[in-house]
Amino acid sequence: MSLPRIRLLEIIASVAWSGLFVLAIVYIGSKYSIQEGTLWIIVVLVGFIIAMMGTGYLLSKVEE
Repeated sequence: MSLPRIRLLEIIASVAWSGLFVLAIVYIGSKYSIQEGTLWIIVVLVGFIIAMMGTGYLLSKVEE
């Protein structure tokens, strides 16, 4: 059973953005204290949400 091309693109995009999100959170956690890192975590979280929405929108426009 093979995956359709669009599903494969969705999986790759989700794993890539999620991995980048986790790496950013780990980096912020190791570099900043709680008070300094809170703003950066919010920025990364909002960026992650916007990136996932944008990727989903772009992939919804891709025709099979």
